[in-house]
Amino acid sequence: RGTVAILKYLRSRIADQSTSADTNQQNSISSNITQHSNVDAAEVSRTGKLVYSSKKISEIPDDVWSTAASCDQLKVVDFRKNTLTAVPEALLGFSARIEEIYLSSNKLCQLPCSMSNFTKLTYLDLGNNQLDNLPPEMESLAKLREIVLSNNRFMTLPSVLFALSSLEVLLANDNKIESIDVQGLSKLPELSVLDLQNNGIREVPPELGTLKKIKSLQLGGNLFRIPRAAILSKGTLAIMEYLRGRIPTA
Repeated sequence: RGTVAILKYLRSRIADQSTSADTNQQNSISSNITQHSNVDAAEVSRTGKLVYSSKKISEIPDDVWSTAASCDQLKVVDFRKNTLTAVPEALLGFSARIEEIYLSSNKLCQLPCSMSNFTKLTYLDLGNNQLDNLPPEMESLAKLREIVLSNNRFMTLPSVLFALSSLEVLLANDNKIESIDVQGLSKLPELSVLDLQNNGIREVPPELGTLKKIKSLQLGGNLFRIPRAAILSKGTLAIMEYLRGRIPTA
């Protein structure tokens, strides 16, 4: 439906809520709604992407969901750079088809257990929020290959991550992580990128060097002194070799 129909629908909702509202106030509300209702339905259908980012809003407008519902091929949802404090409940209605979700730069403190329903999800961006844990139910995300946890409040890598056997990329830089769970990471046979920069890690277990599938390892900006910065600067292969060389022999 076009802009005129959308505004008519939204005005009717406003009228139902308060029939005595001042005309100028209605115009102001209508203007604000218009600013938040500029999703191109044809573009969503063509690309399979629903992009509603950088709006600085705490709730996704109804007509955005109407547009999403009209797209049978919807696979990507991008709600970055808003002020969402929770994952929108309406998003769960599309869980059977969504493959990528972008929720970075919001104000999320926790995720719902129902995130487990996104069984086709391959990419999840949760960076720059206020998260300190993930629900264990997320272990059902068997197809998840990349997850971004950067710039949150994690003190450890959530244990549910170690159940995601397809995970290839784990970005957890700029948190408060204090240790590296090598035993847990060893359960991720496809892990090739691990970023733990700028945390509070005091020690790097030598056994981390045995995870030979890892091709990119970022550890700078932590509290440990070994490996030294000179080793870190040489790149992943040098770090992994150095760590293996420190494993005690019988």
